Amino acid sequence: MNDTSRPSRKMNEAAEWYARLNAPDCSESDRRDFSAWLKADIRHESAWSLIASADSAMDQAADHPMIAELIQEARSMPPVGQENAASSVRTQTDGETRHAASHRRLAPWHYGIAAALALTVGLGGLAAWHSSPLSSGEDARLAQSTHYATGVGEKRVVTLADGSTLTLDTNSAVEIPQWGERRLVHLVKGQAFFEVAKDAEHPFIVESGGNSVEALGTAFTVREGKGTYNVALLKGRVKVALGLAGAGDAILEPGDTLSLYGKTVAIRHKNAARFSGWLEGRLTFEQRPLGSIVAEMNRYSTRKIVLADSELQNRPFSGTFTTDGGDALVSALGAYGIAHVLRSDDKEVVLAAS
Repeated sequence: MNDTSRPSRKMNEAAEWYARLNAPDCSESDRRDFSAWLKADIRHESAWSLIASADSAMDQAADHPMIAELIQEARSMPPVGQENAASSVRTQTDGETRHAASHRRLAPWHYGIAAALALTVGLGGLAAWHSSPLSSGEDARLAQSTHYATGVGEKRVVTLADGSTLTLDTNSAVEIPQWGERRLVHLVKGQAFFEVAKDAEHPFIVESGGNSVEALGTAFTVREGKGTYNVALLKGRVKVALGLAGAGDAILEPGDTLSLYGKTVAIRHKNAARFSGWLEGRLTFEQRPLGSIVAEMNRYSTRKIVLADSELQNRPFSGTFTTDGGDALVSALGAYGIAHVLRSDDKEVVLAAS
C-alpha cells in the first residue's frame, strides 16, 4: 500500500471504535470511553464521520483487491469469543494527549472489518458519498453532508458522531449536514428511530417535510409519508414544531404519539408501542382500512399486495403481522372469508372481495 492510500492513525482508531460500538457486546463503559476519545481531539470527529459512513461505500469499493481480501479474511474468522482484553491507554506524544483504542476488546473479525473500513476511506472509496477528496498529509474533514439509506425490506442501525444511534426502517433515507451548534438530521423519506446522546449545549433536531422534532435526551420514532407525519416517543421528552400555519409547539411525554394527516393534528397517549413495533419486526393494526394496511405491508416487500375492489380498500381490519408477513395477511383475509386470491405471481398477489 502506498502512502497516499494508507489510512491515518486517527482513521484506524475511528474504524476500530466503529467496529466496537457496533459489536453485540458493546457496553455503556465503551460508549463513555468513545465519547472521551471523540472530545479529546477535534480531528477525531472528522475521522469518525468518514468512517461511520464508510460501511455504505465499502460495497462500492469491495472490488479493490486489498479491501476484498480484508473483508473475506474478516468474515472467515470466528465470531466474538476470543477477545483481546487490553486496558485503556493514554499516552503523551508531541504535547498532544492521545486516547488509544485498545480498550474495546474487539474480536479478530472486528479488526478485519475495521481495517477494511479504514482502507476504504484511504482509497477514496467514499467519493460517491462525500463531495470533497482526502487531503494529502492531513486527516480528511467532514464533507457538507452524509447520507444513509435502506432498500425495500432492509433495516439499518447507524452510530452517529456524538454516540447517538439511528435505526432506519425499510426504504428510508436521512441526510446529515455538517454539525455545528445543532446536531441536525434531515429525514428525507420513510421512518427512523433515534436514541439520542445527551448534550445540552448542542440540541438534537430531526427535520422532515417542514416539521421538526427537538430531542431532550430521549428515544423516539419519526415517520414521513405522503400527506402524513408521525412522531412516537418511547422515553424522555421531545418538542415537536409543525410546519403548519397557526400550529404551536407540542411537548410529548413517554408513550405519546403525534400524527399529522393533511392539516389535522392528533396527539394520543399510551400509543407509542403501536408506532414503534417495526423495530422488533412487528406491525399492529386496529380497525384500520385494508387499503392502509396493505400499503404499510407493501413497504417491506418487493412482492406487492393489490386490492382489486374498492370494497376491500375501505373495509376495517385488525391484526398483528411481522414486517415480512404479506403472505400471512393474505392467508388471514382468506381464512376470515374477507378476500380471495384472484391471481398471483412473483411480483404481486391480487385480491378480490369474497
